[in-house]
Amino acid sequence: MNLDPLAASVAPHLGAPAAAASACATTLPAEAFPTAPGLTPLDIIGRDDRQPAPNVMQAPWRMVCHLLIQDTRGAMHTGTGWIAGPSTVYTAGHNLLNHQAGYAAARVWVVPGRDGQRAPHGQWETSAFDVHPQWRADQRAVVDVGVVWLAQPIGHNFGWFGFSVQPDSVLRGLPVRSAGYPDDKRPFGTQWFGDSPIHAASPQQLAYGLDTMPGQSGSPVFAQDAAGRAVAVGVHVYGAVSENLAVRISQPIFDTLSRWWR
Repeated sequence: MNLDPLAASVAPHLGAPAAAASACATTLPAEAFPTAPGLTPLDIIGRDDRQPAPNVMQAPWRMVCHLLIQDTRGAMHTGTGWIAGPSTVYTAGHNLLNHQAGYAAARVWVVPGRDGQRAPHGQWETSAFDVHPQWRADQRAVVDVGVVWLAQPIGHNFGWFGFSVQPDSVLRGLPVRSAGYPDDKRPFGTQWFGDSPIHAASPQQLAYGLDTMPGQSGSPVFAQDAAGRAVAVGVHVYGAVSENLAVRISQPIFDTLSRWWR
């Protein structure tokens, strides 16, 4: 099934070969390994079908970021984001502001293509981020999206995901993939992915059988365009008993993401 090439989109960019993207590789310090005890697998649909990302040096895996989030009280949280422009990382709004859990982000560390203790593409620290204004006001699940801006651009050579408003006729049954950084997998800080068709496409959400766990909130839900490039159609946000959910990139969400794009 092909994506609609006439749909409102920001085009993906593959970037340069992997060797050109690894000049700032580092080893992460011990504080980049916050513990997450007592995890319960609430978001696995049947059998756990998640697989390790095949190569975090290549697109699109290197464009998926582990987020380490320090809140205003100093506590650490984890999440996933995805590079969508030279300085732009999209994620779930609740990774940055969560009234129910009682925290708000103060600083965020972005580690693209993290591989356990290795940060093969370096890391960025920033205090520049935002959430959808309706999420800030009343935590509406259908607008649970946020953005993190890098202090310095990651560079045109690195590449980024596209994102697109696709019609119902394309989305229903569309094979999609999601990749992120689940807290339950070891070594901590490794990237995992899953595949599933979209089961249902409501005006504001997408439902699918992608297996997810805490830490994967904010993961891109993406398909491939005709050139084989990764294009996000949703932002993974929640798990349920029989299916998991993304905020659909509808026209209003697309407009918000476009305003954030840098």
